[in-house]
Amino acid sequence: VKKGGYPIQHVNELHNRLKKWIAGSFWGVSTKYLQNYLNWFYYA
Repeated sequence: VKKGGYPIQHVNELHNRLKKWIAGSFWGVSTKYLQNYLNWFYYA
């Protein structure tokens, strides 16, 4: 981990939570709207 970086376990956990949230909320994901999905996930 670099100074100011994030531990890989935290990154993996966030990625896992995001995948589960998307799978439970949407039929699919369009890269065109990916930033909107990430914003929604952040505020949810």
